[in-house]
Amino acid sequence: MSTLNTFSEKERDYHRYQSRQEALRVQRAVAQEFEERRAAEQVALQAVEAERQA
Repeated sequence: MSTLNTFSEKERDYHRYQSRQEALRVQRAVAQEFEERRAAEQVALQAVEAERQA
């Protein structure tokens, strides 16, 4: 029975680890998307400003 409990604990630990890794991947993807949108917005604002200057 002890072997079964150890196996179950290791499996739970593995799934917990995988969940954390997936959460980190999602967090990085969201942050990257945010940065890309912010950069695109900055470029658009610069284009508007350059057009206004001309």
